[in-house]
Amino acid sequence: MTGVEYIEARSVEEASRALTEQGEGAKLIAGGLALIILMNHRLLQPTCLISIRRLRELRYIRWDDAAGLRIGALTTHREIETSRVVRRRAPVLVEMEGQVGSIQVRNAGTIGGNLCHGDPREDPAPALLVLDAEVTLASAAGARSLPLRGFFVDFLSTALQPGELLTEVRVPPLPPGTGATYVKFSHRNALDFPVAGVGARVTLDADGVCQDARLALGAVGPTPLLCDEAAGLLRGERPSPGLLEEVARRARALAAPSSDVFGSEEYKRHLVGVLSRRALEQAWQVAGDGREATRGRGRQRSREGA
Repeated sequence: MTGVEYIEARSVEEASRALTEQGEGAKLIAGGLALIILMNHRLLQPTCLISIRRLRELRYIRWDDAAGLRIGALTTHREIETSRVVRRRAPVLVEMEGQVGSIQVRNAGTIGGNLCHGDPREDPAPALLVLDAEVTLASAAGARSLPLRGFFVDFLSTALQPGELLTEVRVPPLPPGTGATYVKFSHRNALDFPVAGVGARVTLDADGVCQDARLALGAVGPTPLLCDEAAGLLRGERPSPGLLEEVARRARALAAPSSDVFGSEEYKRHLVGVLSRRALEQAWQVAGDGREATRGRGRQRSREGA
């Protein structure tokens, strides 16, 4: 850390100004998990660290009937995992966060830092992508909203402009009859990065026909990937082994994995197919269960009113 300037920001505006004034050598630090690893391996050598960890205004979980679920950028993975609001409104995020690293990692790491790191192997992005999440990017000049699908530019590269901070993640209210899930495969356990991760979302109408679907892949390309073309095959259909296999086949074709110590390109494509089908089956089941539960509550209210 010798020769590295350290600034403790007291507001988003102050952090933004410091980023602009310090130039390309300045980096934000909150939980610091990914940043410290990069520095230890000398892959990154910042000249200035700007701490935002004391900005309590960026640490919250709120529900708004119009905007949906709002999560401050400094909210930890563990806080999302244990939130009753998240469990009720977007339970797939609770499911996903329980698979992020160790309990120590989840207690320290923040959702904003995770997304801004831009590593396609991280778990949150695929789950948030299928929920049509948006992010708020703020600077001293103002704030702008950006769909998460447009946030990831390349490996370890995002759409953040000079002086900008990610301040909030928003998940719009999910339509009735929606089920979502996240599945991953890693060689040992959740402490590992996934060899492949898949998020899936299905929305069913009253007759069990798919109205909408999303499928997102992680760890099999330079950025997380939303597979609109593959998921679009499900709209207007009921589940069948042949249909789900075709969606999985298209997801395999859209993936862009590279061979490494964790597996060959061919192996990772195979995993994408297996996990895509599994995730869609689970999401379809969750959506169907929710639809039946809603019908059951309606019948109960009818009996009570009779």
